[in-house]
Amino acid sequence: MYPDKEADLLKAFSPAEPIFTVDPDYIKRARSLSKQEDNPCGQALKALLVKADAALKQEPLTIVNKPILPSSGDKHDYMSVGPYWWPDPDKPDGLPYIRRDGEVNPEVEKTDRPLLAKFISTVKTLGFAYGFTHREDYAAHAALLLRTWFMNPKTRSGGFTIWPGSHYMSHLYHSTVYGPLDPDLAEPYSKVRDNVLREITPVEFSGKAGDVVFWHPRLIHGGGVNRSAERDRPVVRLVVPCEYQRDGLTPYFNLSHGPAPNRQWWVDTRNFREDVPATVDNMWDGWAFDTGTTDAGDCSA
Repeated sequence: MYPDKEADLLKAFSPAEPIFTVDPDYIKRARSLSKQEDNPCGQALKALLVKADAALKQEPLTIVNKPILPSSGDKHDYMSVGPYWWPDPDKPDGLPYIRRDGEVNPEVEKTDRPLLAKFISTVKTLGFAYGFTHREDYAAHAALLLRTWFMNPKTRSGGFTIWPGSHYMSHLYHSTVYGPLDPDLAEPYSKVRDNVLREITPVEFSGKAGDVVFWHPRLIHGGGVNRSAERDRPVVRLVVPCEYQRDGLTPYFNLSHGPAPNRQWWVDTRNFREDVPATVDNMWDGWAFDTGTTDAGDCSA
């Protein structure tokens, strides 16, 4: 459809009326032709459904997961940066930005711009797939993505937050599989950890009452910032942290890193005679996937 015709269709409407950005007659013809496998529309539908099935696996996206903070100080505010605009090196705060034609500022990838593009593409794919097949799972997942991005208030009450993949890094900075951080590696670990916090986009999970989350104990995690009081009544999220470990291990007390009278129990309570140095190959030795249970993992209910 030409832009001028599309504009005419959208010129006057009420919220109760449907809004279409594609020609419904064209869609009707395409839907009919898509039933013929040898027709280009049929081939296009087949390719569309491959993308739609992949889109069903897309976790809900939210702007609170960007790794940098907008100037407002609130991650719930949408933030984007023009691709060719950079901080002014001659200004202490870099403001206002200056244009460097043809040079893309990598900061763009840390804003909401790429998330929004992914969100739009995924919802559009699911919407078209539903339009051609009337499969409810496509429509339901598109609705979930839309509600999470635009409407879900739970993203303001401090959900459980993780930095995906960070356990692969932090495991090797610990003395043993179950033990504490290696004191000789504490300083380099802090630098690598801070880099992870800057470079990896965190994921915030706002579960429902009764939900249980299992995670690797070396995964960098924490509670999200609770901003529920800023626009509505304050909401407190309660969790019950637990620890699990493999049966048959021989525990012992260690005054330097717990469990001990001078250490809080969650600092490090996994001290076992059978423990071995941490390596790339034994990061999952404390987990029993074959039985569907975890060993030495953490959970929150």
